[in-house]
Amino acid sequence: MFSVIDFLVVVIYLIIIISVGLLLSRKKSNTSEYFFANRNIDWFIVGSALFASNIGSEHFGRINHLSYN
Repeated sequence: MFSVIDFLVVVIYLIIIISVGLLLSRKKSNTSEYFFANRNIDWFIVGSALFASNIGSEHFGRINHLSYN
């Protein structure tokens, strides 16, 4: 189970992530700048991010299963 150190690491991580998000959101004037990067990102970067976020552990397990059989 969780020990005190584990709990502290999770809490510190969450505090850091929330702090960075709040600091960066204050620099933006509207939600389009925050969520869409003011629409200044190249299509290749967006496509690569979508492709990478679609790959999960089940894909690697399935690839191993198909190569074994």
